[in-house]
Amino acid sequence: MNRALDKLEGLLKRRGVTTSAASLGVVLTANAVQAAPVGLALTISTAAAVAGTTSATTATATATKAIAMTTLQKTLIATTIVAAVGTGIYEARQVSQLRDQIQTLQRQQAEQVQQLVRERDEAASRLAGLRDDNERLNRNTAELLKLRGEVGMLRGQATRARSAEQENDQLRPALAKAQSSADQLAFKQLEENTVNDMKQLGLGIRLYAGDHNDVLATNFDQFISNLPMKTNANGTVAFRSGNELANFEFMNVGLVNERMPDTLIFREKVPRRTPDGKWTRAYGFADGRVVTQVSDDGNFGDWENQHTVPPQARP
Repeated sequence: MNRALDKLEGLLKRRGVTTSAASLGVVLTANAVQAAPVGLALTISTAAAVAGTTSATTATATATKAIAMTTLQKTLIATTIVAAVGTGIYEARQVSQLRDQIQTLQRQQAEQVQQLVRERDEAASRLAGLRDDNERLNRNTAELLKLRGEVGMLRGQATRARSAEQENDQLRPALAKAQSSADQLAFKQLEENTVNDMKQLGLGIRLYAGDHNDVLATNFDQFISNLPMKTNANGTVAFRSGNELANFEFMNVGLVNERMPDTLIFREKVPRRTPDGKWTRAYGFADGRVVTQVSDDGNFGDWENQHTVPPQARP
């Protein structure tokens, strides 16, 4: 009985029912004596008739043991069945609860999955927007850096321009002075060349007169071959200085002779502007002299009339 109670206790513990062997003994003792089955008396009577009076005592004891053992076995079996049924019911309830919990967890998991999917889609959308913004920012940053570089370059150019302008302001007076000096030198050189060239013309005219009974030439072609002249690529005749022969012209043609030393015989065709804003013109006289006359307004008529053959003196 003790071993049976220990095994029953172990079985119940494995099923999740916690109890002790003593408690099980109390329960089983309370249910050990029960009413015998209905057909048991008939079975005993039949056995007694067969065995006779001699074996009556033995049969009675045997029947009593059988009744006792049957009741104990039934009690154990009933207890085992009750425990098993209780355990099954308990496990079925646990399984049902677990199934409900699993279904609840599955629903929650499905909802969480849907929520995660929505959050993933929203995150992907935000990420795409952020990428677009980042690309725009990168483009804007590149353009901004380019513009900053151009602005820096322009600022540098502006700074250099201002520095150059300041230097120009400082150098402008000196430059103007140098330009004035250069203009004066150039004008002086041109004037010297013009005077020298006109002296050659006067010498040529006098040489021609010496070869022609003191008759002066009436045009440059009559004596130009005797002067150191050159012919330019365009066919014009010029002096060594660069002055072209076409820049000069005759005056008082046929009215002048060597007895009229103060009479003009040729001049510059066009007056020249001086560096100080006045006008100048070179003239050649009959005696070979060359003079330069200056005028404020470029009018040389009065002075030229003073050195022209008067009408009463003309042949």
